[in-house]
Amino acid sequence: ALTGKSLILKDMGKSEESIKLCDLISKIEPDNPMTYQTKGIALEQLGRYEEALECYDKVLEIVPDELITFYNKGNVLVILEKYEEAIKCYDESLDIEPNMLENPQVSKIYVNSLNNKANALAKIEKFQEGLNCCETALEINPKEITILNTKGTLLNYLKKHREALECFNEALEIEPNYQHALKNQELTLGWLED
Repeated sequence: ALTGKSLILKDMGKSEESIKLCDLISKIEPDNPMTYQTKGIALEQLGRYEEALECYDKVLEIVPDELITFYNKGNVLVILEKYEEAIKCYDESLDIEPNMLENPQVSKIYVNSLNNKANALAKIEKFQEGLNCCETALEINPKEITILNTKGTLLNYLKKHREALECFNEALEIEPNYQHALKNQELTLGWLED
């Protein structure tokens, strides 16, 4: 019951209260991974990234193959500009049995991990590897606008502006007000005019 309350507090934006409750729960149930996961997310919300990493590491001590924890840890490492480490975390979150993709929650984490890995790869200028991630994600969910946007961005890095524009246009057909794609479409059109 207390773990549920800490989740609700976190979701309500009451991160400090959630952290205090998680600390209390961890004294009663020191091996409850959900407590550390919740605390890690609450710490992220407060910009306390190093402490969030400690929580995620604690979860992984208890449950070594917790996909969402590798995903969350990867996201924090990207914020801290530790791209190589982030990519390793995303790889861990992608290490699943193919039949697990039938679960919509697992599939969503998988696609998001591919997208975030692609973005991390872009930060270290491994654009083609990032594109490969996008292609895999689009095989699973061809209408995922964030993946289409990421793919277009990577194509722009590779100076393939026409292909990039197709990605942004496709994302905008699905979600006409998607701001990232609108901005990237405008930039790409500018490059095509040059």
